[in-house]
Amino acid sequence: VVTLMELKYPYAIDESNNMTHIASVSEDSRKNSSYRCPNCGGKMQACLGSKNAHYFRHEDTDRKCGIESYIHKVAKTILINRFNTPRSTFIIGFSPNRQCKIYNQCEHSDYNCLLTPEYREYDLKTIYDLPAKAEMNYSDGNGTFRPDIILTSSNPNRKPIFIEVYHKHKSSESKVDSGNFIIEIKVQTLEDLRSLETEILQEGDAVHFLNFKNINVSPDEIAEEIIEISKENGLRFSERVLPYCRKSIKCRRKE
Repeated sequence: VVTLMELKYPYAIDESNNMTHIASVSEDSRKNSSYRCPNCGGKMQACLGSKNAHYFRHEDTDRKCGIESYIHKVAKTILINRFNTPRSTFIIGFSPNRQCKIYNQCEHSDYNCLLTPEYREYDLKTIYDLPAKAEMNYSDGNGTFRPDIILTSSNPNRKPIFIEVYHKHKSSESKVDSGNFIIEIKVQTLEDLRSLETEILQEGDAVHFLNFKNINVSPDEIAEEIIEISKENGLRFSERVLPYCRKSIKCRRKE
């Protein structure tokens, strides 16, 4: 069992109510500052030894402060501060599915075809112009939800984005089934926290994008792609299918 004395916390809240990483604490600033835990609010000390890595620790080692709740609280605070800092960016990167604009009306929709996903990056601050908020209730036709962080826009027609930070438990089925945009971020260790300050939230094992829309592509663009890929693979497709099929190279059904 790891005790509070043994845990080496990287973040604390200073007397100005700012989240502070131990790397920014010097001997001088330590003498003139006080620190508290972002999770339980207990007093913390900055340990700046000459041999071991620097860290914060709780003064009251009998205090109950769960490491999972500490990680969750710090991760949310880092992300909110990052989004709300003026002149900063908040970039996400993922590969949305692409689909033909007229696929729903396609006479060849029985072909099981898919366009290759295409990696894109977006700065959410150019789309969502209001400050990020933590644990605010949001209601729509599918129910009332309380995401860890919610991003909203002054445009009433733009759906919000839920940001969910989790250690073990992902978003509930009802939240996913609501159709709202959700970014799930898995944070397991204290070391994972530092990357949240600057790194792109990129789709992978620790970051998932749920319910994000497909990118619509024109039939002409799709036809060009089909022709190019089919030439590379020595395949041929009829002119009748080209304008409608999503990507014939992936077809399971042969002409």
